[in-house]
Amino acid sequence: MRPRNGFTLVELLIASFIAALTLSTIFLTLNASIRTFHAGEKSMDLYQSARTGMERLAAEVRLAINPEGFWKRRRNPGAGASTTTLAELVSRRDLPGEVDLEANTITFKGSRANMSFVQIEADSRLSPSYDLREYEFKVNDDHQLVKISTRSVLADQMAAWRAMRFPDEEESYYAAFIADAQYGVEPREYVLTDRVTALHLRYWDGEKWRDSWDSEEIITPEGVAAEEIPYAPGERPVRLGLPLAVEIVLTFEGDKSFYTVSDVPASLLNLIPHEKTGKVISRGGGRYLRDRHRRGSGVVLPSMDIDQPAAVDFSNLPGVGRLIRQPDDGRRSETRYR
Repeated sequence: MRPRNGFTLVELLIASFIAALTLSTIFLTLNASIRTFHAGEKSMDLYQSARTGMERLAAEVRLAINPEGFWKRRRNPGAGASTTTLAELVSRRDLPGEVDLEANTITFKGSRANMSFVQIEADSRLSPSYDLREYEFKVNDDHQLVKISTRSVLADQMAAWRAMRFPDEEESYYAAFIADAQYGVEPREYVLTDRVTALHLRYWDGEKWRDSWDSEEIITPEGVAAEEIPYAPGERPVRLGLPLAVEIVLTFEGDKSFYTVSDVPASLLNLIPHEKTGKVISRGGGRYLRDRHRRGSGVVLPSMDIDQPAAVDFSNLPGVGRLIRQPDDGRRSETRYR
């Protein structure tokens, strides 16, 4: 009797087991590779969103204009009086057509979660093609970092001048003028980046970080109230102006945080008050420029703890470059690039 050619049942079971094990290994390996690829792609996308958001917001901050760079507040109109107080200056309205002391609408205001300031807008597609527009920067309900055009400062100011020259017009020219949508009064929203869960800001005044900023804040000598400072004809109070730098911390999905520090070039126009009188003595940016320092081809900024107030030496604060840190493991890391 001739033996049969073939496999026994045991051999078939063993072969099937080996084949299944091999296929499972291949499947698991491919699946892990695909998951790793998608995770890496998602991480790269997140880092790209972070880089884009930080780059764009830092660039926007550097475009902020200084209240001292355009129209001036009205100086003391009372030529007959030798001195006057801030309260008296504010109450005077005897020169129609001139901007009141408190009427400079070019401001920089910021809190921990948002900030607003004025930029020059030059776009031939808009009407008018040249404008001064106030923008607000914040994170909206859709987890997007947005730039919102809130008003046309130029149109607002023109209307204010008109209203002061013709105060007896029956219809409010001011209200009618600024209500025109072509002047940018209606909010326009621009998305800078998405997947942002939080925005945290701080403002550098040359000595310390501030959690809020108001460019209209009057700088006074220690222990002296703003209302108590006498102002002679031609004098005016010194206001805070622009911050020298803004610290930006963006938190994205997955609690990944990134930060950068952006300088504000127009802060060079800030006025410095005398430490005793509170009067203007000079422009504010010269010392800041002299202290700038670059290292090599890239830029290194001082490491900062985003959860605690930082005592930072800003002698190394550069005019260009970024520093991004991702403190998800508690360690500090610096990325240097141009």
